[in-house]
Amino acid sequence: MPDLAYLHRELKRPHMTLMLLWVEYREAHPDGYGYTQFCEYYRRFARTLSPTMRCRHVAGAKTFVDFAGDGLPIYGPDDEIAFYAT
Repeated sequence: MPDLAYLHRELKRPHMTLMLLWVEYREAHPDGYGYTQFCEYYRRFARTLSPTMRCRHVAGAKTFVDFAGDGLPIYGPDDEIAFYAT
């Protein structure tokens, strides 16, 4: 049985997919589960997790931005990308 908690942590990393984790799993366990069963076990595990996170926020103290991707380019005064905000 794959370590489902490990899979869940690894999926939070950028560019990580279930397919990559399955390939890694099959390299370690050549006679292990196929991709479909591997994904099914992970999805069953993921449904047991609570998706909520309670946080207290003071109005105006923080700004939250939610986006998907590698990051947003921040341009410097010379119109070149200074860094990527992640």
